[in-house]
Amino acid sequence: MFWENFLDFLKGYIVFYGEGGFPERFINLCSENKIDIRNVKMQKDTITAECGVRSYIKITKAAKKSGMKVRIISKHGLPFFIRRNRNRTGVIAGLLFMVIMTMFLSERIWVISVSGNENIPSEEIINSFYNLGVKTGAKKESLNVKEIASKALTEVEGLMWNAVNLDGCRATIEIKEQVKKEIVPEEDETPSNIVASNSGQIIKIENFIGTPVATSGSAVEKGDIIVSGAVINKDESVSFYKAEANVIARTKNVVSVNLSSVQDMRVYDDVKKKNFISFFSVTFPVNYVPAPKGEYDFSQTEDFLSTDGRKLPVGIIKEKFSSYENKKVKLTSSALKLMCAEKYFTEIDNSFDDIKTEGMTSEIKADKNSFVISSTFECVENIAESIPMDLTLDENT
Repeated sequence: MFWENFLDFLKGYIVFYGEGGFPERFINLCSENKIDIRNVKMQKDTITAECGVRSYIKITKAAKKSGMKVRIISKHGLPFFIRRNRNRTGVIAGLLFMVIMTMFLSERIWVISVSGNENIPSEEIINSFYNLGVKTGAKKESLNVKEIASKALTEVEGLMWNAVNLDGCRATIEIKEQVKKEIVPEEDETPSNIVASNSGQIIKIENFIGTPVATSGSAVEKGDIIVSGAVINKDESVSFYKAEANVIARTKNVVSVNLSSVQDMRVYDDVKKKNFISFFSVTFPVNYVPAPKGEYDFSQTEDFLSTDGRKLPVGIIKEKFSSYENKKVKLTSSALKLMCAEKYFTEIDNSFDDIKTEGMTSEIKADKNSFVISSTFECVENIAESIPMDLTLDENT
């Protein structure tokens, strides 16, 4: 239906009105002479209908034989539009360009999507199929989807099955991934001791394998052996195992941040922007901006048209160049405090993921040249750390 209306628009058509005579005979004569008239409406002795430009020339004979008088009500379509605007060359050129581009783009891929993937990223799949010819702007008729699907099995690792479905201007890559077997890592049975990862006072030892060397309530230094992997058997022989235990201890952890008021920082002094129009992977620069000399940060953003949440291959690409120099900067008192506090809380976030804190004492020192935040945390943590035993024997052993 769309193409029929589009062809009528290209060829042009006329809406006419007829009265008097015999309308039924007029319609029969048009049918006998193969004159194409459409949307016929009759009211008593009158008739309205549509026909092509060439058909209207022929209906005058049929109208004369049936005793009817016909006249044009309106003219529609591209030929009449061009005639009315023949002195407006810009409008005609723009219209012709629109028609040509519509016909050109209707034969090409606008949107590419991926379905069925769980472990393989969609971008990786789209990039692999891009090399096989499935890309925005590609002509649909030139794609051999069966051959592409066969090649993709060797190009993309982890594919068990795939297909490329073309629907209008959209290409959907459907895939099925290979089922990977779970690899169970081999357990490390190297003989080892449990040592203290931090200094503190032991609260509780949960021993699973090995010989306890320390007891609950005893104080240990970092690196002290708490549970030995050497086990004495009943026959007084010695066996070596990988010791396993949980050692809960009360410890103290210090977080200290000391910042100088003079810092090496980036000082930005110029920002340049460059824009491009992207049309089916082809980019056209809107403005010319040379890349800055020296050090600079580069960022790129995209603003593309979309439909149903899918990006279309038409949009604007924006590039930003921010020039800077590395300089020593004297910070203000408030800026120094803010930077020091930010670094302090970052250190805390990275230090106490699996540690329970029970108390804290803090100290802040400030002068003209520095700012210091120092805190001592009373913690309860598992200080068990597995360290392989040194079982190297010399010649006399």
